[in-house]
Amino acid sequence: VGGFDAEYGGRNASILNITTRGGNNREIHGEFRPSISGLTGAVEFPVNRQTTAMVSGRFLSDLMLRVIMGSPNVMMDFNSTLQTKIGNTRLRFSGFYARDYMDYSVDNIFVFLPNDLFDEFREGFITNTNNLAFGLYTNTLLRPNLLLETQLYHSRSQVDNHTYFGYSTTDTTTALDIVLDFNTRIENTISDNTIKANLKWYAFRQQTFKFGFELNRLNFAHELGRTTEERNPSRYATEFQAFFIQDQLELGKLIMKLGLRNSRSIARAGWQPEPRVSASLRIGNSILKAAYGHYYQYLTSMDSRNDEMVQFLDYYSAIDQRQPINSVHYILGLEGRLNSRLNYSLSAYYKELNRIYRSTY
Repeated sequence: VGGFDAEYGGRNASILNITTRGGNNREIHGEFRPSISGLTGAVEFPVNRQTTAMVSGRFLSDLMLRVIMGSPNVMMDFNSTLQTKIGNTRLRFSGFYARDYMDYSVDNIFVFLPNDLFDEFREGFITNTNNLAFGLYTNTLLRPNLLLETQLYHSRSQVDNHTYFGYSTTDTTTALDIVLDFNTRIENTISDNTIKANLKWYAFRQQTFKFGFELNRLNFAHELGRTTEERNPSRYATEFQAFFIQDQLELGKLIMKLGLRNSRSIARAGWQPEPRVSASLRIGNSILKAAYGHYYQYLTSMDSRNDEMVQFLDYYSAIDQRQPINSVHYILGLEGRLNSRLNYSLSAYYKELNRIYRSTY
């Protein structure tokens, strides 16, 4: 958590660097696992001598929820990768799609339990999420000591969450009807178009320089409380820019990284410097690690606790007209092997959150 290289930014807490693997380059391999909840499977195969492919996915539905609770639900995701080589360039096309849907109603429990308190009771949520991502990654050997990497990708996340709570009862002592009807529907969509590139120069045997840039364009669509079929969301877009330089130096058992990332939002003209320093030292069977860095974040999650009865999904918005969220990380860690079967890892970190925001609808 924290302490990541100057190549990565836009986050204060942590990042995920996920790489899909290529397929088998010799023969077809596959595995499928059916169950009462659904089906999972994967297949990989060679397309030609230079090209491989891999496709995997799963489709699941909880039958207990569907039958006993009367709650339709589905979870599915699919991955695909096509990897090939043209001259000195390796190309990897990848795609991902996921959908989760659940219609959960607590009042269905009263089918099995006595309910003499309410004339009518309803509580639950209907949630529908869609996630899509696809991209192209290239790795080109320009010279024996010069490597160029590029990434071009698009991602889209769409959330539609409806929560409700209501009941009606009759007060026989005062002959009054008591009715509560609470409904909230929040829709949040983010799409991201990104271009990244970096040049890695193996200058000397123990030293590696890395230079790069990143361009992001994000589109947002927010809507709160829609009850009609016609959508009328609030739409806006923003752009982020960043460039970085990093030097990695290996001195025997010591590895050091010195980096500087500069980032900005187009809505604000000023660049934000983000220095990064990290080191690792091998001592016998152990490795001592330390890291320090500044991090700026131009997105924030939206607080919907006052608008939703149950908040279990995250909604996001951009920070355009204000200074970005800022933090400073100090990290110290020790990891190693005690014996052939037992490893250990200890880490401590301190973070200065100099600027945070609470965003609401």
